[in-house]
Amino acid sequence: MVLTPEEQADIEERFEALEEKTNQLEKRLKSSKLDHRIPLLATGFDIEDAIFPPAARVTRSAVQTISTNTITALSFDVERFDTDNIHDNSTNPSRLTAKTAGKYLISGNAEFFSNGTGRRLIRILLNGSDIIAAQEWDTNQNEKTIMSVSTIWDMGLVDYVELQVFQNRGGDLNILQTTSFSPEFMMVYLGT
Repeated sequence: MVLTPEEQADIEERFEALEEKTNQLEKRLKSSKLDHRIPLLATGFDIEDAIFPPAARVTRSAVQTISTNTITALSFDVERFDTDNIHDNSTNPSRLTAKTAGKYLISGNAEFFSNGTGRRLIRILLNGSDIIAAQEWDTNQNEKTIMSVSTIWDMGLVDYVELQVFQNRGGDLNILQTTSFSPEFMMVYLGT
């Protein structure tokens, strides 16, 4: 796997933070008579999470038809990556579920087929009821409508989010499937 310079810098920062934390713990241990493993366990520190935080990015392998005047959760059948079993292709494939509680960056993209009539909406729904981010456009040209939405949210254990869309052109309209942009839904753990 090839890392971008930003990803490499992020990993290096995480290793430096780990090294600093380890040095602090070693200093404390030298002056105590505790089992050397206790402070590390008490912090709840997980080296795997420090290097590879819980994250997932999913997409679709084909277009999805959206009926007029109907809010529709997009369904995803391809996992680009999933480090914490956040997505399941067969059970609730529209959901990303937090398996680690904490703050997440959540975002999604969708591209509607060309049509100049009506409104378009994209939103992130929490636990089937709360809208936590949304974007709405009135279309007035016969062009594709490309939409993105994102938020940072404090997710509880097993909270889930869905990416939903809406259109009211008076007939069905497809969400296009493109190589790396539409539809895409992702979330990454930022911390507690």
